[in-house]
Amino acid sequence: MQDKLKNLLSLHPGDEAIRQLAELGALTADSFAPAPIEDRQSYMPRQKSIGYWGDAWRRLRKNTVSMVALLVIGLLLCFAFIGPEAIPYKYDQQIRTSLNLAPMQHSEAELAAIASGERVFPHVFGTDTHGRDTMARVMVGARVSMTIGIIAALLVLLIGSLYGAIAGFFGGLADNIMMRVVEVISSLPDVLVVLLIAVSLKPALDSFVNANRQNALARPLIVLGPSIVAIFIAFAMLYWVTMARIIRGNVLQLKEQEFVLAARALGASNARLIRKHLLPNCIGSMIAATCLEIPAAIFLESFLSFLGVGVQAPLTSLGSMCSDALGGIYTYTYRLIIPALVLLTLLLSFNLFGDGLRDALDPRLKK
Repeated sequence: MQDKLKNLLSLHPGDEAIRQLAELGALTADSFAPAPIEDRQSYMPRQKSIGYWGDAWRRLRKNTVSMVALLVIGLLLCFAFIGPEAIPYKYDQQIRTSLNLAPMQHSEAELAAIASGERVFPHVFGTDTHGRDTMARVMVGARVSMTIGIIAALLVLLIGSLYGAIAGFFGGLADNIMMRVVEVISSLPDVLVVLLIAVSLKPALDSFVNANRQNALARPLIVLGPSIVAIFIAFAMLYWVTMARIIRGNVLQLKEQEFVLAARALGASNARLIRKHLLPNCIGSMIAATCLEIPAAIFLESFLSFLGVGVQAPLTSLGSMCSDALGGIYTYTYRLIIPALVLLTLLLSFNLFGDGLRDALDPRLKK
């Protein structure tokens, strides 16, 4: 015991607390006994390891703006995909006794039904000049816009990621040629290309639909129309260039890493290196860029529908509803304000969430 105290004092000659404890006899032989396993585990608790996605989710939760945007997107998804099933009105249902109703207003026939004891669901956003419920049309319009935006963004993800990965992996002459193609495509006016594709596709698609009305492939074309098909083709032709540039830059950095050299030494082919090693390590950039492409696709569809070359009646979208409301903008201003606010909220939410997701998935911004 005394030897241990002398060693302790020699190791800490200036520590008065230890010297006083030794003089008072507070240090005994039990003080130098090994601590029990329970005490050691409580003293040095094991931290749960956090992976890439867990760390990204932790940083995303700290971004209040992005979390609010995510909540708004969830509410809009419920509004667009669940809402039409929760109300009794259909987006193309014309009620002749309920023309041009203001929000929360009932027609005379509905007031009589209410007086007789029937329950009548109110027209929350009013009705249009054909007696169609505005809220039902806004719900379906938001569903169409979001569906087109998500499908177009997935097309951009598929084409842009493969093109950028191939260009960055092989490099050299192949990379130079492929990136010059990207620069040429970037210089094309996208709206003009969409309009040209829609005009050129319309006769061929119309003839195909008329000849194959019972065909399962023709039914989506009947509902969507040639303009929406043109939007998908235009995104597949033009809008993937930004994604290709992002993935190319990531692949140029990753292909020099040791794990790629190790996989190559084990005999992995070029296709396997791209598919199993490079693209999975670009998943963060791919998700963030895809999320930011969704509002671009929604805006393009709404803009074309506003011009009258988007979705075809009776199907509706937010852009076509804004266009239809221009005829009564001074008398029925709410018909323009309501779909415009929904469209603005949709675009702003996706952009804010995409920005926060990009920051959360970027490993260079770890704190």
